[in-house]
Amino acid sequence: MKIKDYYSKLLPYAVAVVLLSATVISFPLLFIMDKADNMKYCELYEKALKYEKDGIFTEAEALYSQIPETSGDMYPVYMGLARCAWGLSEKKNFLNSCEKAIENDCSKKDAYLLLISYYCEKKQYSEVYAVAERALENGCTSSDIRDRTDLLDGTFTQKYLSADYVGDWKNSGSGAYAVFSKNGLYGIVRSDGYISLSAGYEKLGVFSADSGTFPALCNDVWCWLDGNEFRKLLAPEGTQEAGCFGNALAPVCVNGKWFYCSTDGTLSMLSFDFAGSFSNGVAAVMKDGKWALIDEKLRSITAYEFDMIKTDSNGSCSEYGTCVVKKEDLFYLCSLSGSILSEGYEDIALPAAESSYIAFKSNGKWGYIDVSGRIVIENRFENAKSFSMGYAPVFGDGLWYYIREDGKPANENRYEEAGCFSCEGRSVVRKENRLYVLTLARYS
Repeated sequence: MKIKDYYSKLLPYAVAVVLLSATVISFPLLFIMDKADNMKYCELYEKALKYEKDGIFTEAEALYSQIPETSGDMYPVYMGLARCAWGLSEKKNFLNSCEKAIENDCSKKDAYLLLISYYCEKKQYSEVYAVAERALENGCTSSDIRDRTDLLDGTFTQKYLSADYVGDWKNSGSGAYAVFSKNGLYGIVRSDGYISLSAGYEKLGVFSADSGTFPALCNDVWCWLDGNEFRKLLAPEGTQEAGCFGNALAPVCVNGKWFYCSTDGTLSMLSFDFAGSFSNGVAAVMKDGKWALIDEKLRSITAYEFDMIKTDSNGSCSEYGTCVVKKEDLFYLCSLSGSILSEGYEDIALPAAESSYIAFKSNGKWGYIDVSGRIVIENRFENAKSFSMGYAPVFGDGLWYYIREDGKPANENRYEEAGCFSCEGRSVVRKENRLYVLTLARYS
């Protein structure tokens, strides 16, 4: 056998021996290194923690940063770095350290609670709920986190609104809007209090998403303007009142009679003594003192059998999928198909949100029913409006306040007037004769 072939055959065995030797030698070396890293970890962590407790955050942060990421449980280290960053007002480092702690162990509550405390201090309440939801998604079901969000559930932020009056909210794809008045002129306000259209019109309706217009009276002439306040459609001659477009039709009052106007300016052949705006394909109309529901083809959904069909300040009876009708001195909930859903009451408020509790009046007191007509809160309030976003305004002892769906007060705040919350968690209240926009903590 040639020497070359001999060594070629021995080579795999030699490699195996070397690898085995290296492994045998490496075990004690790794043990020694791990022990050294652990000693360094404990030493640095204890020093850093002491500096942190003394409020010397710069030194503490420097020591935490020296701990090798391979030396032990890094969760408390990341938490220490986060606390120091908060103490030093280092927002980016604070958020990064919290994220590292969550990535290290997403089931532990400490990082979530620290983030919640931080956002509460900054009054960024929507972030608090986002953190709580993330904790739940990650399997952290700590009652401490639920307790913190429960405390916020009655918290409203307040912003002054320079207006004399605000109408009902109209929800659209881009948010909720309402008509407001100031010194006898009208404009449009967004639910966050931003004035999207200054008060400069004699009369005004809310923006309609399906036509891209809003009705306006300017210099005694009715027309529909686009979002840039350019005239898009002139109302027919003799128009005394014009409503918002819905399902490509807008109600107009011409020479004392109501018609529906299409987006090309054509008037309907049918006329009414009153015509409301369309919402969800349904509108309220009146003839000879009796009311009915009609569809977008102007076909009758119900007979002219009602003494009244309630409409909001935008002319809609069906914004939230349920109507309120009056017959023989009693009010009933009515579906969009014309079916009666509840027993009769002295009064029923218009719904303020889909599938939310609706205020009703019986024996002189107000309570709440659900959309099927079942009583969910007994009638005990002097006055009340319907629920939206989990809250409703009720009246007692001369002032308005908000209650939760369990009937208990949301907080101790009291107002001269209080409205329903929009789909964006905002309402308008009057306090000391000034209007304010309230925002639920979850949406602030």
